[in-house]
Amino acid sequence: MSVVAVSRWLGHSRPEITYRVYAYLKPDDELATRAAMADLLSKINPDVYPLCTRKTSE
Repeated sequence: MSVVAVSRWLGHSRPEITYRVYAYLKPDDELATRAAMADLLSKINPDVYPLCTRKTSE
């Protein structure tokens, strides 16, 4: 959900206020970003995805 849209719905004067107050509700932002990047990279070069997701112990 867009922070700007939620900010408007809640009547906050700025999106920064909404993000600051409710950021804890979106703890999966990093995982979602990684998944989106992995999906994009796997379409560009299918051999990249396994390299990007390799565990550090490997």
